[in-house]
Amino acid sequence: MRGARRILLIATLTAAVTAGVAGCTAAPDGTVTTTVTATASSAVPSSAAPASASVPTAAGSSGPTASGGPRADPDAPAGQCSDADLAVSVQADPEGGAAGHDDSFVVFRNTGSASCRLEGFPGLSVVGHGNGTQLGRPASRPDGAATPLVVLRPGGTAVAETVYSVVDAKGGVYDEGGGKDPRCRAERGDGYRVYPPHSTRAFFVRAAVYACTTGIDWISVQPVRDHVTGFTPRT
Repeated sequence: MRGARRILLIATLTAAVTAGVAGCTAAPDGTVTTTVTATASSAVPSSAAPASASVPTAAGSSGPTASGGPRADPDAPAGQCSDADLAVSVQADPEGGAAGHDDSFVVFRNTGSASCRLEGFPGLSVVGHGNGTQLGRPASRPDGAATPLVVLRPGGTAVAETVYSVVDAKGGVYDEGGGKDPRCRAERGDGYRVYPPHSTRAFFVRAAVYACTTGIDWISVQPVRDHVTGFTPRT
């Protein structure tokens, strides 16, 4: 099943590139990273910022209401995990990728004292400029993917698999232009902005990551699942 999902995600990304749309990529550093919940008045991240700094949502993205409270999603499952009871990380796939693509996993861990539920797709994008600016397009979502309900016991995890094209400062798989190829204007980001499924409150995951800033579906994410064969989340 995992191989089939990977083939589907890679095929989706490859089709977008071969259709003549500009190319774009990102790569995590493979480590477990510090995460915090972003708020409407949170500090912006920088190379000198402490681990407790968080990223504000970019203009036009989902976020708190004008009164400061999060919007309730009517499609959220009963017993939806509270943002306050989640820790979020982005972890590399120990099995690696193929054909210029790689895998990683968004991991949601229940840090609360009671079981809770997650269901559906997380939101995922690379941010930079020290102020939460989104770099390139957010992760796309495959059509027709099943969205199982995942029950997280205290300490339990849910994982969402992602596939992305490999990139570095020179453009990675699009390095013909030394990082200036119009298909991939490579830029170093500060990390990831992650929204749990059905949540409008973002988490910032600091990571050594490059992204292409052109407008293509350059990364794809699966719905959360209780496990993915061959991958064990690190604590």
